[in-house]
Amino acid sequence: MKTEALEIAGRFSEPGERLNALREYLQAQVLRSLHESEAFTSLSFVGGTALRFAHNLRRFSEDLDFSVEDTRRYTPRPWLARLDRSLRLSGYDVTVSWNDRKIVNTAWVRFGGLLHRLGLATQPLQKLGIKMEIDTRPPAGAVTERVVIQRHSLIALQYHDLPSMMSGKLHAIVTRPRTKGRDWYDLM
Repeated sequence: MKTEALEIAGRFSEPGERLNALREYLQAQVLRSLHESEAFTSLSFVGGTALRFAHNLRRFSEDLDFSVEDTRRYTPRPWLARLDRSLRLSGYDVTVSWNDRKIVNTAWVRFGGLLHRLGLATQPLQKLGIKMEIDTRPPAGAVTERVVIQRHSLIALQYHDLPSMMSGKLHAIVTRPRTKGRDWYDLM
């Protein structure tokens, strides 16, 4: 899979497009691993990347956001261990870190060497990070949907429906100290 990631990203001549193609391929691999771990029995995919993957939003988003729907089935450590193993077996130099000290749990999946191989970094050790944020106490009332998508591989996702995602974007616009343009774009 590492070879495929480099090949897909290498099709683009513009560095920004190359980076986005690489990041989206890696996001799909993370989602595929979560799907295979049955994480979507507990989690819903939300946010800008969910809008891109499930609803073909044109804006590229960098992180993966989730909401916990079933706390009894929320077991992230085995999911992340499987993700780490899967990515290593696919040839990646990867580190996976986890922080569950706050309500929004955070994982980082960092890939070494890819940016340098694609000419996107001058330092061979520079890493590309995929951030995952998991809200363990999301607001109640979201409606979930399921879909199987083809994004570099088949992935079955559970995600919030459009009205629920719109509510999430409105909440972000109202409660963030600084409004982010991406929230307005996603809302429109």
